[in-house]
Amino acid sequence: MKIKKVLLDTDIGDDIDDALALGYLGKSSDIFLLGVSTVFLKTRERAELGAAELQVLGKFNLPIVAGAGRPLKIENALYKKKLQEHKPRQFEILSKIKPLIKPYPMDVVEFLKNNIEAHSGEVTLLTIGPLTNIGLLFRKYPKIAEKLKEIVIMGGVITPSFPEWNILCDPEAAAIVFNAGAPIRMIGLDVTLKCLLPEAQIRRFEKSGRELPVLLGKLIRLWQKQLAGVSGNSKAHSPILHDPLAAMALNTPDLLEYRPCKIAVETGGKYTRGVTLPISNCWKRGKNGVEIVLNPKEKPNALVAVRVNAELAVKTFTERILS
Repeated sequence: MKIKKVLLDTDIGDDIDDALALGYLGKSSDIFLLGVSTVFLKTRERAELGAAELQVLGKFNLPIVAGAGRPLKIENALYKKKLQEHKPRQFEILSKIKPLIKPYPMDVVEFLKNNIEAHSGEVTLLTIGPLTNIGLLFRKYPKIAEKLKEIVIMGGVITPSFPEWNILCDPEAAAIVFNAGAPIRMIGLDVTLKCLLPEAQIRRFEKSGRELPVLLGKLIRLWQKQLAGVSGNSKAHSPILHDPLAAMALNTPDLLEYRPCKIAVETGGKYTRGVTLPISNCWKRGKNGVEIVLNPKEKPNALVAVRVNAELAVKTFTERILS
């Protein structure tokens, strides 16, 4: 069994799927987590939440770093407003779990650079949040992209074209990453939306008596409670395995099918800012789903996931968390 060395960059604390992905990675014996960095808005609180989950996983020596909270391009007033409004319910778990692990006191760019250089050619960078930290890394150290094994990105969407959250939060950083020259796999909403975690599986977590699934069950309920404030029905919101699918892509090769593509990130436009555009391909729908015809004028910069075995994804994730 070949061990994969992974750096995780996450905005844990908003949608529930970041915590689910971290749990999957921590339970995978063929994945060696080198460290975790947090991104977007209140990154210190995100790091503390991640530390609480790492503690449950028994990973007391794993460094977790609070990264950049501010996107590369944002007005001061808007950034302050977003900070003030940012109150994810998942942070409430910190009042019950006091993590012994403390966020590592180091600049996130240097943290990422040092780990990549220490394991040159071996590191997979798994990004499941906005790409600010990675954009800052490549902007300061552009040649570090050559030392990565690959970047696996949960983000973007190809068809239909609309701004996906992780890309929309920092399009400038995303554009830097897609143009950096590192091998990229993009796991977009085209496939992740098909992977729904049923209520029955959440109840299995809650009743398992095991520390990790019970914690994830509590975090799911806090997330549902927050969404219920909008919809009025917490059980109407089942977790979608957006980020866990990107994590599973690291060690479950039969899960996804990919096509090469040149991805451009729209950084302007009133309605299209943050859209991921397949500029080297034309896309058509066939009987078996989305098909791609390559345009040789542009060299692909990513492998884009176009199909997923959703049943296998839910089964693999659930079994790993309960193992």
